[in-house]
Amino acid sequence: MSYGLTTYKIDGTTVVLQPSTKSGVFGEAYTITKSGTAGFQTIVEFPQYTGRSIRPMQLRPGGHVWYVGIVNNIPRITFTENSAIGVTSASFYYDDTVVYIFVK
Repeated sequence: MSYGLTTYKIDGTTVVLQPSTKSGVFGEAYTITKSGTAGFQTIVEFPQYTGRSIRPMQLRPGGHVWYVGIVNNIPRITFTENSAIGVTSASFYYDDTVVYIFVK
């Protein structure tokens, strides 16, 4: 049995990217919950990916904006609530945001 992301090539072969390879692979889904405070920031570090870069992708809508950075070789994401950037009367506002983390 193999674990990881399986890709299918046009020539009919497959490649399984393992989480330990240096290729870009899906790492995890991370959920951040809204605090209800305008401008509130949450910083989440990912020490399990030290020395690697992460690329988050938000597939589910949510009330947050996020920025990726690296401090002491540890990737991290800073989440800021949408109200901090002027969205104060949106007609829909979600309680949480799911960000999918890809690792390279």
